[in-house]
Amino acid sequence: MKKTLFLIILIMFPMVYAQPSNINVLNIKYNNEDIKVLEKFNTIGYYPDRLIQPEEGYLLKIMSTENTILYSFRFIPPVNEYLDGWDGNYNLGGIQTANKFNFSLTIPSFDNEKELIIENGKELTKFSLQKEAKIKLFAWLLIALLIGILLIIVKEVRKKSTKLKN
Repeated sequence: MKKTLFLIILIMFPMVYAQPSNINVLNIKYNNEDIKVLEKFNTIGYYPDRLIQPEEGYLLKIMSTENTILYSFRFIPPVNEYLDGWDGNYNLGGIQTANKFNFSLTIPSFDNEKELIIENGKELTKFSLQKEAKIKLFAWLLIALLIGILLIIVKEVRKKSTKLKN
């Protein structure tokens, strides 16, 4: 019995460890070494541990509202594409290098994140990670709508209850 319980705990331990977290997915445009963040969306999932990084390349930093670095790593855009093909007689293909393309990066999300900075030695790209005020405005509009509906329902109920008393 003890061995079975130990085995169950041992099997379930990795499940506890592999909890998903909030992540940001960045859609990035690459154009001849110029990088621009097109959009960011927040979801739940996993991001790579990035223990192995290139010595040179772009440096991505997530800055906090206190201007401290929350997370950083180096990356090289995927400029090389390996193509394979067949023309009926011969194998075709090879390495194709692209100068313009879009790609995505998955990074962790933090409560106090402020902006994203991507450096390439001489150039600097910044992108705001803070939640937009549009979401807050939408929430207030939704609350006002719900209060309005509630007031209309209360008014109708009172109207019906006074009719029943008379």
